Amino acid sequence: MATPPKATGRGTGSKPRNRDITAAVGKLGFARNLTGVDFEFQPSIGILARNIDRLGTDIRSFREPLTRAVKEVMIPSFRKNFDAGGRPEPWAPLAPYTVQVRKSTGPILVRSGRLRKVATSFNIWEISQNGAVITSLGSKAWYGTLMQAGTPGFGVHIDQAKKELGHDARPRQITQRAFEIMDEKGGDKTAMAAIPARPFIMFQDEDEDAVTEIFWDWLQHRIDLHWGAGE
Repeated sequence: MATPPKATGRGTGSKPRNRDITAAVGKLGFARNLTGVDFEFQPSIGILARNIDRLGTDIRSFREPLTRAVKEVMIPSFRKNFDAGGRPEPWAPLAPYTVQVRKSTGPILVRSGRLRKVATSFNIWEISQNGAVITSLGSKAWYGTLMQAGTPGFGVHIDQAKKELGHDARPRQITQRAFEIMDEKGGDKTAMAAIPARPFIMFQDEDEDAVTEIFWDWLQHRIDLHWGAGE
């Protein structure tokens, strides 16, 4: 029986150069935008590594650098989003009624701390061999989807009722039809006010650079193991 090659054995052909690694890592994919639909994130945010060039090495899984990227870059970045009250642009301020009830103008999205805790936890991520994604915040922080993407409020149904009934419709008719439209769409009559989008799970430009660096270092290490360091 043949002896399997050692991890530090030399590969065949030319050892990839730094520019080769840079080109390979440049194929990382970042799904930046999130939209709240049915209390799930669609499309999900994530880091996709399936298109990275293996550079002639026997790489079958990117789970290790993906896990590092989530723990060392993404989760700390999400915490900063909460601490800053929105990045790179600040979140919309609280509505006057909300300020009256809370008797304060902030902080935003961290009143109980539950949403921040869930959004910055590792267990909401699904990490496979080729990707790391968030598809849901779970049942304990389901409302986070509404805060992330925002909701149009009852005004959307009013506008649709006006279009259907025409200019001669009376206000009472419009309101009644708006409630009917909301019922048809499975809406909640208590959800009357619009909620502005306050994205807390999102990539910053510097996050992409930091994730790319993690993959670059990891690939360099794998190449040194495959071809031998110092060549």
